[in-house]
Amino acid sequence: MHLTLSDVSKIFGQSLDNTASVNSVSIDTRTLTSGALFAAIRGTKVDGHDYLLIAKERGASGATVETVNTSVDLPQICVTNTVDALGVLANWVRKQHAPNVVAITGSYGKTTTKDMVASVHGYAKSCHATLGNFNTEIGLPLTILSAPDDVNTLVLEMGMRGSGQIAELVRIAEPNVGVITNIGSAHIELLKTPEAIGAAKTELFRGLSPDSVAVYPSDIAFRELVDSSASHCKRMIVGESLSCDLVVSNVRIGRLETTFTLTYDGEATNATVASPARFAALNGALAVATGIVSGIPLHDAAAGLANWRPSEGRMRPRSMPNGAVVLSDAYNAAPEAMLAAVAVLAEVRSQATGESWAVLGEMRELGVETMQWHQAVGEAVSNSEIDHLVVVGSEASGYRTGALMSGMNPDQIHSFETASSAAHVLQQVIGAGDVVLVKASRAAGLDHIVDALCGGVS
Repeated sequence: MHLTLSDVSKIFGQSLDNTASVNSVSIDTRTLTSGALFAAIRGTKVDGHDYLLIAKERGASGATVETVNTSVDLPQICVTNTVDALGVLANWVRKQHAPNVVAITGSYGKTTTKDMVASVHGYAKSCHATLGNFNTEIGLPLTILSAPDDVNTLVLEMGMRGSGQIAELVRIAEPNVGVITNIGSAHIELLKTPEAIGAAKTELFRGLSPDSVAVYPSDIAFRELVDSSASHCKRMIVGESLSCDLVVSNVRIGRLETTFTLTYDGEATNATVASPARFAALNGALAVATGIVSGIPLHDAAAGLANWRPSEGRMRPRSMPNGAVVLSDAYNAAPEAMLAAVAVLAEVRSQATGESWAVLGEMRELGVETMQWHQAVGEAVSNSEIDHLVVVGSEASGYRTGALMSGMNPDQIHSFETASSAAHVLQQVIGAGDVVLVKASRAAGLDHIVDALCGGVS
């Protein structure tokens, strides 16, 4: 970013005669660097306006504020809402540099798909992507504002907790390509119905311009709604049906990776993702599709995908010191993602020499459907003939109930109140040839089990 405070003030319709350079934007004085514009955001616990003096001392060029503090000798641009102002500034920067923007949302798998998209686009050109899950009305503008001026592609994750939020992120980012990975039950406690979730997710497609491209899987839930939301723009449909634009075939699950074939416009290429998950093949295909519509040849897009590695907590294969495989997937847990993870464990189990362990903590934000979904997952564990079900936390007791209802032997079910107590026992009983799935909502803290089992072994 190469602006002056005068430039910034003009973006907000003001006139500040100050040529001080602005090279970045920060909302946190702890990480603010010299030359940054400090956005004084009022949070529920912390008010950025209380940190203007610290921002000045750390070298801020100026600040956007909702109330000017004349006692602090720091240039201040007064706006109605500093969060909204972040979006206005980010949209201005996006338009000035006009990069290719790929936006991703979905009920689950969006961060993994975002990282895959970044690998595809970063294979031959410069690419800047959302860090972690900076996918909110604050995180997304900060991602845009932190991109190099000469970036070719911006890859942006879009999260939401209510209707209208993705629409606002689309307005800021103005994507050239939009991806919806899936529509599931995440956030049903807030949005009440699956239909409302579908309507919120498809805000991404409805906000695309006619020249933009909507990318989505052929078997996505609420297909008619999704088709309708993308009817005004171009589309790239991905799936195993020969009628799809990008066809996925020959999916082969390994102990640590998945290989498959991709076919587009009569051309075929082999692809690999570093995850033993069938759904990783579809996420990878969605990522390759964004490359194709952005002008990247199929073979190059697949080569870029091969560079992807799963982030910790997102179905990342890890190893215990004794050689047992741990599928670290404890970052989040929507019901559909939990069922898919159990299916992955069942597939990997068929290639393991030892036993299989499903170590599960609670799923959150399910409201009145909480017990129903936990029982459904427990039934899936039993029906998948997993050797052991480990239930962590009293709020996850529905897993045990569902497994018992489906005929699982009580001796195969092990319940623990805490992650630490579960880890202590598991360290002693997991054998060298075993495979272990660890999955739960992040707040359940099952990442501690992964750390205890694997230590520094990756």
